[in-house]
Amino acid sequence: VDWGEARSITGIRLQACAHADQWVKSYHLQYGTNETHFSYYTGNSGPQKVFEAYVGDDTAQNDAYYDRKVFPGNTNRDTTVTNLLSNPFDARILWIVVETWEQKASMRVEILGCNTNRGAIRLVDGASPRAGRVEVLHNGVWGTVCDRSWDINDAHVVCRQLGYGLALEAPGAATFGQ
Repeated sequence: VDWGEARSITGIRLQACAHADQWVKSYHLQYGTNETHFSYYTGNSGPQKVFEAYVGDDTAQNDAYYDRKVFPGNTNRDTTVTNLLSNPFDARILWIVVETWEQKASMRVEILGCNTNRGAIRLVDGASPRAGRVEVLHNGVWGTVCDRSWDINDAHVVCRQLGYGLALEAPGAATFGQ
């Protein structure tokens, strides 16, 4: 996928082929900022461990390849598998490289993340910049995100979008006002 501009990638959601017993069992991610260089996603905490290789260069199978993070895929055609990244990254181009599959490498994919312009989401009325009510900017107006069905996974996504890493908790019941 080439978005033409950098995006923050926070996770991948996979589903199998809807009409046949075909699915991806495992995959890894490669990403870059242009068409000629890419990095393997390793999932290391702290600064992302980055390796550079050239697209189309068969000698690129170096230590970077062996240090890549391999994600689990589907085990059947009826489930959805979500893999949240422990260390999100920004990229203009993302490759989902299939490693193993059932019958054919067939998948439906949702790439989780956001535009790197983080001005469209914010936390307000918290005791610190890392706590508060979630608001999003829509058509020039800030609005509160409803906390019905809000859970720690939602909080993780918001925190990653804001560049904070994983959430510590996900309070509901209008803890920070409405």
